[in-house]
Amino acid sequence: MIPMNFNFLKTNTMKRLFATLTILAMSIFTYAQVGTINNVHVEQRDDGTGIVDIRFDLSGPANSMYNIVLEVSFDGGDSFSVLPANYLSMSLEEVSPAANIELEWDGMASHPNVYTEEAQIKIVATLIEDDDPGTTLTDIDGNVYGTIIIGDQEWMTENLRVTHYNNGDPIATGLTDEEWAETEEGAYAVYPHIIVPGIGSDEEMAEIYGLLYNWHAFYTDDRGLCPEGWHVPSQADWDALIGPLGGQLQAGAPLKGIRTEPDDHPRWDAPNTGATGESGMNLYPSGQRRTSGSFADFGERIYIWTTEWAPDADDPDLIRPRAYRTEHDDTRSRRYRVYMEAGYSIRCVRNLDE
Repeated sequence: MIPMNFNFLKTNTMKRLFATLTILAMSIFTYAQVGTINNVHVEQRDDGTGIVDIRFDLSGPANSMYNIVLEVSFDGGDSFSVLPANYLSMSLEEVSPAANIELEWDGMASHPNVYTEEAQIKIVATLIEDDDPGTTLTDIDGNVYGTIIIGDQEWMTENLRVTHYNNGDPIATGLTDEEWAETEEGAYAVYPHIIVPGIGSDEEMAEIYGLLYNWHAFYTDDRGLCPEGWHVPSQADWDALIGPLGGQLQAGAPLKGIRTEPDDHPRWDAPNTGATGESGMNLYPSGQRRTSGSFADFGERIYIWTTEWAPDADDPDLIRPRAYRTEHDDTRSRRYRVYMEAGYSIRCVRNLDE
């Protein structure tokens, strides 16, 4: 059964002989709920066995599990039937996110008399949900986020992309550079997809990398961005997160997702130094909107807001908020003094012991 909500849709093409008398021009459709299937590779062996080698990456929230089903159509996609498990080389139940999942399909045995040029295969990955915390979180717009429990905290594993405050009021957007630089109200921006190869629309950009919010949107406005029970992280929240990961000098490595160009989005620009993804936070470089209103750093850096601030040392009347920056060519995840007019990403958190 196809899940009702998908985070990803991709097509690919396989042009191989299924057997001497069986031709498949195979389109591949892949779906995952609260996760992503990428780097699909399908190739039929040319030794006459009819064996089809299938390989793909499955990514999703740490500690999540998926049931995967392969379906095939021989009528151009009008109808699909499930490939029985006994024709596959591995069990596809309770599969954890991993790279290079490999399996074999014995196509000759499952469909010995098929001859078509219009075959399609579909890969469906459905999240196994349970009642434990650390699965998903839904905002007021209905966006669903993966979450992960680290110590006494539960963190979002994706950047916030909500466009309304918790009372339903819309957050301002579409500001010109001048308006962005001068506004003292909450606002968000979408990093322009037209300057990012591989992203087809602003909607796709927001879905994959989230939105960029100014400081006013969560600090000076009390209508709230994070779902009920969650909050924008404080300095103490960040200390609790990165301390066990090696502190500011080393935490970037386990915080960063491992996908690197030329992988599909989300991805880091090379070299993605030290990235292990071990924390499950899956940080990817969403860039920033500068105080001038211009955009920068996509592919290279992610900036994440905190609620901390202090007066500027040279100008006590100037408030200098704090944000954490993680980079593509470093293992650090460091705190920086920034400006409230900047646009950065948000990761909501909740404390389990409260």
